[in-house]
Amino acid sequence: MPTNLQENVQGGTVREDLRDWMRETMAREQWFVDPPHHVAKPETAIDVGILSHFTYKFSLVALGHLSLYHRINRRADCPGIADRVFVYDPLATEEGLIQPDLVLNAPLATLERQIPLHRLQLICISLTNPDAITSALNLLRLGGVPPRREDRAAGNFPLVLAGGPGCCNPEPFADYCDLFCVGDGCALTARIVSALHDLRRQGERPTAKKVFERIPDKKGLYVPSLYRFNYAGGSVTSIESLLAPATVEPAVDPDEEWSRSSLVSDGETAVLVPTQGCKHSCSYCQISEIDYRQFAIGPLLKRVDEYLERGIRTLIINSATLTQHSEVENLLSGIGDRVDASGKPVKVYIGSVRFDEVSADVLAKLGRLQAFSHTYLLYTNGAPMKYMALAPEHGSRDLMRRMRRKVDPWRMLNTVDLAAKQGVHHFVLYFIVGFESETAEDRDQISALTAALLARIEPAGGKVIMKINPLIPTPGTACQRMAMPSMEQYNQYLREIADGLIRRVGFERYQRQVEVVPLPEKRLIIEMLINRADRRIGPLIELLTRSRARGVEPGRMQLTEWLAECGLSWDDLSGSRPMEGIVPWRVVDRTDVLAERKVLVSFRERTAACSR
Repeated sequence: MPTNLQENVQGGTVREDLRDWMRETMAREQWFVDPPHHVAKPETAIDVGILSHFTYKFSLVALGHLSLYHRINRRADCPGIADRVFVYDPLATEEGLIQPDLVLNAPLATLERQIPLHRLQLICISLTNPDAITSALNLLRLGGVPPRREDRAAGNFPLVLAGGPGCCNPEPFADYCDLFCVGDGCALTARIVSALHDLRRQGERPTAKKVFERIPDKKGLYVPSLYRFNYAGGSVTSIESLLAPATVEPAVDPDEEWSRSSLVSDGETAVLVPTQGCKHSCSYCQISEIDYRQFAIGPLLKRVDEYLERGIRTLIINSATLTQHSEVENLLSGIGDRVDASGKPVKVYIGSVRFDEVSADVLAKLGRLQAFSHTYLLYTNGAPMKYMALAPEHGSRDLMRRMRRKVDPWRMLNTVDLAAKQGVHHFVLYFIVGFESETAEDRDQISALTAALLARIEPAGGKVIMKINPLIPTPGTACQRMAMPSMEQYNQYLREIADGLIRRVGFERYQRQVEVVPLPEKRLIIEMLINRADRRIGPLIELLTRSRARGVEPGRMQLTEWLAECGLSWDDLSGSRPMEGIVPWRVVDRTDVLAERKVLVSFRERTAACSR
C-alpha cells in the first residue's frame, strides 16, 4: 500500500489566472467590519491556514471555519494570523471538486498573504461531512504538505488540526491529523496557537504531544497519537490512554458575533444563524446532541440592515432549528420590514423547517418574505419554483416514537394545508429507511403519507421531491450501535416505496408529481466506511484520495478490496454492535448511555417480536 501522498508540485501546469483570481476576489469582498488583518500582532505570530473543502462562494456560507478565522485574527491576545484556503475556483470542476490530475508549478498558497501551505505553522481543517476528507488532503498535497502525520514529523511542516461535524468519529483520520477539536473549536484553537507560539519562541519544534502538555485547559482536545488501540477481528478490544484522559469532554465556546452572521460577503450573499443545536433529542440526529442556543434578534436585525445597505440581494437563514427560536415571528417580521423598506428585490432562503413547530403566523411571515428552501437548489437546478423542505423522517408512528421523535409524522399534512394558503405547493421531503426492526409495512407508511400529501397539492399542480436516505448510524447519537442496510436492501426499500406510491396514485401521477432522489451508492459506501471505522482504515482513505485526485471514483468492488487490505469487511462496519462493546470513537463519545440503551432495547425487542 502507498505510504506517502506527497508528490512533487514543481514543473506542472502554470496557472497564471490563479493569482489574478485571488486578487480580484479579495477586492470584491464586502466586509461588514474592519478586515481582520488590521489587529496588531507580534512579529513572531504563528501563521495559520483555515482550510475549507468548499469553493469560494460556499466557503462564505459555512460559518464554522470562518469563526476560527475571525477568532484568531480579531483578538490581540491571540499570537496568530490566519489566512483562508479552499478549493479556489480556477482549480475547481463544475461540481466544486479539485480538477483531476491537477499539478501546479508552485505549491498552493493561502488567499490573503500568498503563503505556501508547507510554510504555515498550523492548518485547521473544518469538515462538514466525513467524505470531504479527500478534498482536504488533496489541498494539503497541492500545498507541499505531506498529508500523513508520520511523514510530516520528519520535517518542519505545520501541525494539522481538524474539527466539525465530519469528525464525529475522528479515528479514520488519525493517520492524517495531529489534533482534533471535539465540540466547539474557537477558544481551543486560540489556546493551541498560543502553545505553538510559546514553543517556537523557546526554540522547540512543536509536536502534538508538546502542544497537549502546554495547554492547561484541555477540554475539547483529542490527540490520536496519545492513545493505543487493540483489535480482534473487526472490533476494538481496548483503548489505552498514554498520559491523556480516557474521555474527552467537548469544548463549548461563548457566543461570538462571527458565529451567528457573515462578517464578509462576496457582495451578493450573506448568512444569518439565529439558532444552534436543537431542543429535541431524536436518536438518529447529530444536531440533537448539540445543546440548543438562540441568539438575540436585535443584533441579527442590525446585521440585516448592514447587509441591505451594502447591496446584498440573497439572505440565507442557515439554521436547522429556526422555528425553535422564541422570537421567530418577530425576527421574520423584522427582516420583512427591512426588505420592504429597501425597495429592492431580496431573495430569502431557509433550510428545512420542523412541521410541528410551524404556525399559520410563521408561514404567513415566510410568505411575505417569499422565502423558500435553499435545499431546492440541489434538486431543481435553480428552477423558479417555491419549495418548502420538511422532514417527516418516516411514515411509521411506532418507529419514530421508538427513535424518541415525539411528533406524529402525519401531522405534516396540517403544515401542508397551512403552506397552501401561502401559495406553497411544492415540497422536498426527507425520509430515512433501514432502521433495525423496520418492516415492509413500516415503509408502506412512507408511501401512504406521501400519497396523502399528493392528494392535497394535486389541484394546484404541486410536486414532491423525496430525498430518501438509508440509516447511517452517526457516532455520538443514541442509534450509533445500530446496523445499517446493505446497498441491496436500500435499493429494495426504494422500490417498495415507489411501488406503494404507484399503487395509490397511479403511474401517470407518480411520474408527473414525484421525483425520488436516492443517496448515490458510492457516497453511501464511503460515508458508512468513514463514519463507522477505526484508524486501521487510514490506508483506504489514502487510496481514495489518490483515486479522486485522478478524477476516478472507485466502485464498490474496489472499495471492498481496499477494505480487505485494511483487515476489515463491510459486515464488520455495517453490522449491529453490542451495548457492552467498545466503539472506535469511545474517547470522544458523548452519547447519553441510558438513552442509547433504552433505544436499542426498544428496537431489538421489536425485532424479536417481528421475527416470531
